[in-house]
Amino acid sequence: MKTLLVSADPRVRDAFLALQTSVKSLGEVRTLSGTLQDWLRDSRGQQADMLVVDAQHPDPVLAALPAVMSAFGGQAVVMLVGSATPEILLQALRTGVREVLALPLNAAECEAAFQRLASRIQPAQAGGKVLAFAPCKGGAGASFIAANLGHALAAASRRPTLLIDFNLHFGDALLTVSERTPAATVSDLLREASRLDAWLLRGAVVEVAEHFSALAAPEHPAEAADIRPGSVEVLLQLARSHFDHVLLDVPRTLDPVTLACLDGADQIYPVLQQSVASLRHARRMLEVFAKLNYPPEKVRPILNRTTRGAPLTREDSERALGRAVFASLPNDWSSATQACNQGVPLAVQASGSALARALRELALRILDKPAAPSGLLARLRALRPSLARAS
Repeated sequence: MKTLLVSADPRVRDAFLALQTSVKSLGEVRTLSGTLQDWLRDSRGQQADMLVVDAQHPDPVLAALPAVMSAFGGQAVVMLVGSATPEILLQALRTGVREVLALPLNAAECEAAFQRLASRIQPAQAGGKVLAFAPCKGGAGASFIAANLGHALAAASRRPTLLIDFNLHFGDALLTVSERTPAATVSDLLREASRLDAWLLRGAVVEVAEHFSALAAPEHPAEAADIRPGSVEVLLQLARSHFDHVLLDVPRTLDPVTLACLDGADQIYPVLQQSVASLRHARRMLEVFAKLNYPPEKVRPILNRTTRGAPLTREDSERALGRAVFASLPNDWSSATQACNQGVPLAVQASGSALARALRELALRILDKPAAPSGLLARLRALRPSLARAS
């Protein structure tokens, strides 16, 4: 691994070089005395796997970052800032910066950040698939879809499936499919990341149905305050090794924890509805994902609560998004509400509903299995053996 620091401040360069002995994930470190504009004028011979930028004066750095991201070939970019304000974090995220570290540098924080970056540069680990579901707008139904699709995947595959609720402030995905009280929550496990193992994970999850488990969000928002992205990655790696499918219910807010979930996911499913406001938010989200260098095949939009005769059709939605919708789910407010109120999966409460059928079909599509025939075609196929014997 090669790391390049661009800084006009000798104190920052010296402090960063001193980290080499304690932060092994930095790899080979080189420094460039100057600004980003200096690096852009002659970036040949100055390439690296990770580019670290001194942004004590953030405005000129943020202005130059689009050109930097283009010249750097989409590799990992880190900003060093004097104060990591929400505004700077958001601007950096939109530009494609992967980590923001506060000065003076802390060795433990740098080690965690550069380990995350190294894992993103290296090939993805084998194991179960991680699927992240994010609402493009409040009330889109992402939590309901994540929970009930998890149930459908477990039923169709007969393999271990896990739902993790990463809505750390007000998550209630577990309540949509189960009334059981969890023994522990995702925040409890993330606080114990240093000793997290399969035994702790199994003890924390709620068994919703055969092959389907769920890890609940914290009971109180304050419990999420100390969670770090590195802990999320430890949990996802452990979940991958013990479950065939891991579904993440994530919020719209692109904070470091949510970003760790999205980075660790094999597929991201933005959930939107047939409305102008939802489409506007969805397009913005897709633009952010593009700046984060997520490949188009990783992002699979789901159009939820579709109705016949709606002013905006699926085709309208796809034109507005500039890409195809991966799947559409019909509106079945009554069945979905009844299932949520009873704390059971939709397939248990209303297995014959159009929405339950659509979720089963989506599960089969994700599993790359052919959908089972239904109606007259299914009955004809069932009669085929007896007809053959009669002839």
